[in-house]
Amino acid sequence: MDVFLILLPVLLLIFIVFVISIKKAPSVIINDAILNHEELKSHAVYTAKIHKITYKNIRTNILAKRLKDNYNYILKVYSIQNELSKKNTALCPGSEWLLDNFYIIEEEIKSIQQSFNKKSFKDLPVLKDEYLKKYPRVFFVALELVSHTDGRIDKDLLSDFLNNYQSINTLSISEIWSMQIMVKIALVEKIRFICEKINTTQSEWEEAESLKNLDSEKILNILKKKFEDKNHLSPAYIEHLMAVLR
Repeated sequence: MDVFLILLPVLLLIFIVFVISIKKAPSVIINDAILNHEELKSHAVYTAKIHKITYKNIRTNILAKRLKDNYNYILKVYSIQNELSKKNTALCPGSEWLLDNFYIIEEEIKSIQQSFNKKSFKDLPVLKDEYLKKYPRVFFVALELVSHTDGRIDKDLLSDFLNNYQSINTLSISEIWSMQIMVKIALVEKIRFICEKINTTQSEWEEAESLKNLDSEKILNILKKKFEDKNHLSPAYIEHLMAVLR
C-alpha cells in the first residue's frame, strides 16, 4: 500500500491534536491580535493608562544594540535562504519575499543607524515596569502600533493612535520627533519575527524531506519520537511531509 495512504490518518490525528492544544493554551500573545481603526483608538487609550515612565537608568545604546542584533539575524536567514535558492531547493513561504527585499531592508537599517549617530535619544523617557523596562516609551508605543496592524500603517492611523494615547499621557516633543524612527525600528522587529518563522519552517521542511525514502514503519517511529520530544508537530512540518509522501 502507498506510504502516504498509510500515514495519512496518523498525520491528520497529530494535526488535530496540535490545533486543539493551541485553542486550550493559556498563554495568548495578545500583541499579535489585529485591530481595526476604532479598536486601535481604544487600545491606544488603554496602553497610555498602564504606562509608567522614568527618566532614570536610561540606557542610550539599548535600541542600537537591539537593532544590530535584529539585522544580524535577518542577514543570517537571508544568507541561508540565498544559498538554498542557488541549489534550487524548495523554499518555504516568505523566503522569496526576503530574497527580493533584503537590500531594501538593509538600506533602511543603515539609515536608522545613521540617525542614532546624528541625534541623541538619551532624553527620552523610558518604561519603568513593563516587559520592555528601560526601553524608551515611544518605542513601546511604536511596537504596539506595528504588532496590532501587521505593520500596515498609514498617516491617519498613526495620527489617531497618537492623539488617543495623548488624551491620557502626553508625549514629549522629543518622543514625537523620534516616532518615525521608532516605527521603522518596530518594523525591523516584525521582519525579524518573519525571519524566525522562515528559519523554523525551512528546517522543518528539510526534516520532512529526509523521510521521503523511508518505509511507513520507520516514518511512524520517527514521528512518534518527535511528538514525544516536543509534544506536538507543527502544521508546516505535517503539511510538507504529506506533500513529500504523495
